[in-house]
Amino acid sequence: MADQDVQAWLQLNEANMPLVNEASNIFRQPEVLTEIYSRGLADKVPPSFTLLHPIQRIETLTAVSSFTSRIIEGETHETICINTLPACKAWISTSCRIDAIAATSKHSIQVMVDNPGRRARRCQNPSCPRPVKVLVHNVRGAARPSFPQNLQHAISTHRPTVILVTETRKYTQPPFLLAQSPNYQTLHRLKPLGYLGGAWFMFKHDACVAQIVDETDRDLTVGLSLC
Repeated sequence: MADQDVQAWLQLNEANMPLVNEASNIFRQPEVLTEIYSRGLADKVPPSFTLLHPIQRIETLTAVSSFTSRIIEGETHETICINTLPACKAWISTSCRIDAIAATSKHSIQVMVDNPGRRARRCQNPSCPRPVKVLVHNVRGAARPSFPQNLQHAISTHRPTVILVTETRKYTQPPFLLAQSPNYQTLHRLKPLGYLGGAWFMFKHDACVAQIVDETDRDLTVGLSLC
C-alpha cells in the first residue's frame, strides 16, 4: 500500500503528519505506549509492532489427573477451557513472568482438585462432586476491539466456573465486562509488569465460593468450594 493510500485510509493530510523526530518522541510517551500495547498493536520491549489480524487458537482440555498445568505465551491469542475431574474443592494458581532475554511474557496456570472419592462420602450436597471448568482467555491486550465479542462467545460456548483473562496489559476492567457477564464476579486483578502481563480472575458466584489463598504482585492462588 502506497503512503498516499495509508494517509487516505487514516484520513490524514500533510498538515496532520508528524515529522520523524516528532513521531519518535510520541512513541516514547508512556501513555501512548500503554495504549499501543493494550490494544494488541505491539509485543516485546522495545515494541515490535504487530498489525496483522491475530490467529485465534481454541482448545478444550479434559484433565486425566487431579493436577493440570499449562504455560501460555503472552504473544499468543488463545483460549483454553480446562475441564477438571469431579471435585468438591479446587485450587487455581496463575503467575506471570517476563523473559528478560526474549522480552516477552509467560503465564503459568495450575489447577488442582481434591480427592473426590473421599470427600464425596462426607458431602451432603447432591451436586458434588462435579467438574470445574476453567476458561483461560489470553487476550493480548484487553483494549482490543475484538475482546468483548471473543470473550462473550467463549463464555457462551463453555459456560465456565472460573474465567482467567491473561495478558490484559491493563489493570482496570472495561465497564462492559461485568455488564455482559452478570453471573460472574471479579475476585482479583494482577497488574501488568510494565507494558506486558496482567490478569483478571473472575468466578461464577452462584456455582462456587472463591477465596484468595495467596497473592503477590505476580502470583495469585485461589481456593474454590463447590459445595
